[in-house]
Amino acid sequence: MKKFFHSFVEPQTVVLWFTYWMHLLVVPAIIAFCINCSKTNQYSKSCINGELPGNENGGPSELFASHHHWLIRSFCILFILSMISIGTSYAGFGILLAIATVAYWFYRITKGMVYLAAHKSMPGYYC
Repeated sequence: MKKFFHSFVEPQTVVLWFTYWMHLLVVPAIIAFCINCSKTNQYSKSCINGELPGNENGGPSELFASHHHWLIRSFCILFILSMISIGTSYAGFGILLAIATVAYWFYRITKGMVYLAAHKSMPGYYC
């Protein structure tokens, strides 16, 4: 069982680290967003059917699904706030909002990376 657990966890962890770094670089974030959406769909189906190991007590499936949901929410928040800041940049308010958006973006990505390094699920996710 331990061998199966490690074979399941290792590739999924690599995918998550890859998507976190893509989100951090901002330009390839749309590709990372698509990866997160496909993985979230996979985990939601597996979580409902009980197919992944450890999903009863917050095991690996909840860990990975919570991080993918966290990244999707982060991307959507960034996109909306970016559009608002671009639209209001002529008034000067948009520049302040853009600075706050970048700070919030780095906060969310950094918090997710810290939680992933500690193998903790992200808050606010329920399978």
